[in-house]
Amino acid sequence: MLRAALVVVVALAGAACKRDEPAPPATAPGGPTAPALDPALVVAVDARIELVSIVARLAGFPEYGEPARTAYLRAADAHFAPWRDRPAVARARSLRAEHGISFNAPVSLALYLDDAFAPRRPLRPPLPGLDPRWGPVDLDAVAAELADFARQSDLAGFLAGQRPFLAAVEARVGEALADHRFVAWLEATFGPRPATFRVIPGLTTGNQAYGAFAVDADGQEQVAQVLYLPPPAADGVPRPGADAALLLVHELLHSYVNPALDADRARLEPVAAPLFARVEAAMARQHYRDVMIMVNESVVRALVVLYARDRGAADVADRQLVVELRSSFLWTRELVAALDGARQTRGGRLPPDVLTATTRDTFAAWAAANP
Repeated sequence: MLRAALVVVVALAGAACKRDEPAPPATAPGGPTAPALDPALVVAVDARIELVSIVARLAGFPEYGEPARTAYLRAADAHFAPWRDRPAVARARSLRAEHGISFNAPVSLALYLDDAFAPRRPLRPPLPGLDPRWGPVDLDAVAAELADFARQSDLAGFLAGQRPFLAAVEARVGEALADHRFVAWLEATFGPRPATFRVIPGLTTGNQAYGAFAVDADGQEQVAQVLYLPPPAADGVPRPGADAALLLVHELLHSYVNPALDADRARLEPVAAPLFARVEAAMARQHYRDVMIMVNESVVRALVVLYARDRGAADVADRQLVVELRSSFLWTRELVAALDGARQTRGGRLPPDVLTATTRDTFAAWAAANP
């Protein structure tokens, strides 16, 4: 998870429209082609994400409770207000109080629901990509109450009525991400992956961006990025800024990095714990209150710098590095160099064992050099 405020608002080469400029016009046949969206990405509002986000908003989750700055949020607040006492909302409040279910956790569960909000597979933790805070929770009961809320409140009818606005947002997000090949870079770095890659506009997720992934019973993966949306432009539709590309690659990277590092937790955590102790207060201000969350964030942020360099945007990479250092990821420079060196000796690839070993070694070396 990445706080939008931490990302440098600069454009990668050909990456995005500036926040307050109109989108480039379509070109005539035979003329220069407009930048195209990565064909491996699906950009679309997702009813599952809207369902869990609206329930969290009704339950009073601060991170889902931004002021209603868009016509969509104002309409959602009015439409769903009569349903704030449904069991799904009451359960959301208790889940936050008793298990800390908040921020990305609702999103991680949403991907395990189908279009009718029924479980896509038996909901028996641990499930790949499911936030561990869900571990002791009766997920079938949660899913049933969410589906009941969607039916009773006519979520489908509400979203159908908002379709012109949703289509405009989807188009704006596509423009902001044009001319990147995110998935090609990820597969060059980590190898092919049988997955559907979704970019989901965060209509109800405030100033947060969430990465999530789920694995169906047949092994097919869903990799999703709930993208932060800025306040609306003059026409009432949010226009993602030049930071959208970096936000997207950051959150997509979590679906590769987290499973690899979490699998090696027993060896990573003791090495990383002394670093976490030095910056624990700064991490807590960013809602990173666990050693492994800091480890995952460290590696993802270093790889975002490498992505910018690989795109030929050295200035963006340098500015992003400054952002990470100021955010108390003090070892980012060394981690970038180590990960880059490791992949160069392996044909550009970073297998899980190499990723974890390089991270451990870099943390140990940084701690020794900075007593």
